[in-house]
Formats: sequence, structure tokens, C-alpha cells
Amino acid sequence: MSILAPDDQVVAMLTSGSTAVSGLTAATDADPPFGGNVIKGPVREAGIEQSVWVMSHGGPEHSRLYGGQDWRKSVVQVRIRSDHYHYTDGIALARAVRDALHCPSSPPTGYVLIRVREPEPNYISTDQEQQHHWSLNVEMIQIIAAPV
Repeated sequence: MSILAPDDQVVAMLTSGSTAVSGLTAATDADPPFGGNVIKGPVREAGIEQSVWVMSHGGPEHSRLYGGQDWRKSVVQVRIRSDHYHYTDGIALARAVRDALHCPSSPPTGYVLIRVREPEPNYISTDQEQQHHWSLNVEMIQIIAAPV
């Protein structure tokens, strides 16, 4: 089985399997209408109301471990947007996303640790449409075997 890129892995965790969050579906298109409410890329104003946006956000330089393995830590930023005027539903979704991504009991193939940095979602603000926004930063650690 192949290892998914960090942003693809977050989308997969939120929309399928034992960590899936109720009501979230992966977008089938990168532009409106997205065809789902978990979208890869930066938050855009146009489109759907309640949504989750996932974007790779870098990480430290790769490290070489004893034996030639690569230790890679990626950071994925996850932004959560509520429906209009729905703070309570929005924070509940943000917490469900945090819970789904933080330290799964069985990390996905290729990952040794996935953890959310924040104990609570970071509240950002409301936009001009009165939708509330939160963010989370997810650290994803891979150990890649040395080439033979």
C-alpha cells in the first residue's frame, strides 16, 4: 500500500474509516462547486458554508537516522468554517476534527505519529458572511526506509 501525502492523508482520515467525522465528505473538485466539504488548498470565500480546508504547511528539514532512514515531520494546517451565525455547531465540528486527527490508536500506513499541536482549536474570527473560523496544526511523522 502506498503512503499518502500528508494533506491527502488528513482528508482521508476525516472522510473515511474509523476516524471519519460525521457529515464530512472529500471534495471532488478544487473549484466551486467543490462536490464535498473537505477541500485541499487555502480557504476561499466562494463555495460552501460549513467546511474544512486542508493545506500542507511545511515542516523542519528532513533528518537522517542511524541506518540511513529518513525522519520526516510535516505540518498540515486545517481550517474549519462554520455555517452562517453558528458558533456552537462550528466549535463542535472543530473539536470533532481535532479528536479525529490527534494520535489515532493505529496510525495510517507510513506514519509513526500524527498529533494535533493545540489542545483546543484556535478561534480566528468571523468573516463578512458571519461564518466563524478555527485552525489546527497537525504534525505528521514518517520514517522512510533507507534505499537498498
